[in-house]
Amino acid sequence: MIVFIGGMQRSGSTFCFNIAREMLSRNGPVYSEPTYDVVQAQSNAGNAHHILLKAHRDSDHLRRLILAGAARAICSIRSPEDAIASWIDTFGFELEGAVQEFELWFGMYRAIQRSCLTIDYEIIEQRPAAAAGMICRYLGFGEGMAEQLARKYSKASVMAMVQDIRRGSPGIRDIGFSCYDEVTFFHRGHIASLDRRNAAQTLSRDDLHRIRNALGGCRP
Repeated sequence: MIVFIGGMQRSGSTFCFNIAREMLSRNGPVYSEPTYDVVQAQSNAGNAHHILLKAHRDSDHLRRLILAGAARAICSIRSPEDAIASWIDTFGFELEGAVQEFELWFGMYRAIQRSCLTIDYEIIEQRPAAAAGMICRYLGFGEGMAEQLARKYSKASVMAMVQDIRRGSPGIRDIGFSCYDEVTFFHRGHIASLDRRNAAQTLSRDDLHRIRNALGGCRP
C-alpha cells in the first residue's frame, strides 16, 4: 500500500503519519520517507510491503496515483492563521514565505481533496482517539489500537519525547533550521507548550490581514 501524508503545515500531519506508520507496520514492513517523489521512494523501498510518504506538496505522478485510487492520502487541516502563526513561532520563518508555502499547499489540497481523508486539527487536538480511529478505518484496519496510539502520540507524550532530540545523535537528521527523528519525524521544537495559542496572540493585526487577504478563500 502507498500512503501519502500531505497535511497542512502545523496541523497534526506528523500525528497522522505516526498513526498510519504504526498500523501499517502491523501488516508488514514499512518504508517511510519525507518526500513526495513516489518513484524514488519505490526504488528505495526494497521489499517493504508498504510505502509511507510525508510532505506538504505532491508530484504529478503521486497526484495521478491518488486520484486513481492507487495511493491513499491523508490531509490534516487547520485555520490558516493559526497554522502560519505556529509555523513562524516554531521555525522563525518570515510571513511572506509562509504565505507562499501555504498557497502551494492549498493548491495541492484542492486537487486531491475528494480523493483523500481530511482530518480537522480540532479533532486531532481535542479527540485524538477519534482521529486515530478515522485513520485506522481509512487504511482498512480495525480501531482496536486507536486509543492506545492516541495516548502514545498525545501532545504531552510527544513534548516529553522531543526533549531528547539532539543534533549529532544517532537516528537524528539535521536539516539546518531544525533536526528530526528519522523514525517518527518529530523535530526538536515540535511542541513547545501544552497551552493552546491562537494567531491573535502571536501575530500583529497587519499580519493577520495579510494572511486573510491571501488565503481568505481557503478555509478548512
